[in-house]
Amino acid sequence: MKRRLFLHVGLPKTGSTSMQKWFLDNRDALMARGLCYPTDPPLHNYKQGYTVTALRRRDLAPIRAALAQDRAPDVLLSNEGMSNHFHDFPATALKAFRALTADRDVRVIGFYRDPDRWLRSYHRQAVLNPRNSASELWGTAQDASEIRSHYRIRRLLDHDRLAAEMAEGFGARAIDMLDFDRTDAFARMLDLMGLGA
Repeated sequence: MKRRLFLHVGLPKTGSTSMQKWFLDNRDALMARGLCYPTDPPLHNYKQGYTVTALRRRDLAPIRAALAQDRAPDVLLSNEGMSNHFHDFPATALKAFRALTADRDVRVIGFYRDPDRWLRSYHRQAVLNPRNSASELWGTAQDASEIRSHYRIRRLLDHDRLAAEMAEGFGARAIDMLDFDRTDAFARMLDLMGLGA
């Protein structure tokens, strides 16, 4: 049986940071259940931001290092940038990712929210984030109604299409998009990973 690779991809503003802190705080318990949450040096970042940087730069060495830890049969990689910046990943980087993970059963898990509530939250972050090269929306002066028509927002709000594109891009056997507003959303994610609540 293939070892599994779970990709928790966000969306942004669906509790990803809280979940990542939970994964870190419960890392030993996850390891005991056969799931590795890579964070050790040189990876450091519990939010695993290296996943997004590696894919954007077409240098998968950090992802290769995370998968090589091999302390448990299965691995969980988690960063909301995997959905937020999915369309920024070059096709060659995604092809290399699929080759790197061909020996694993890849499953993508994402969350979505009510579009209006999600957009208000995302807009707040876009206003607060300083301008940088990661996204032209960071440091925006536009209001929420204006950025709704931005191509990044339209792509993130088209959940079905985004899910299909991520499944193909990451070479996933399955993709699950869960309703973040349900009270059992995180428990459902743990169930999908075979961990139970």
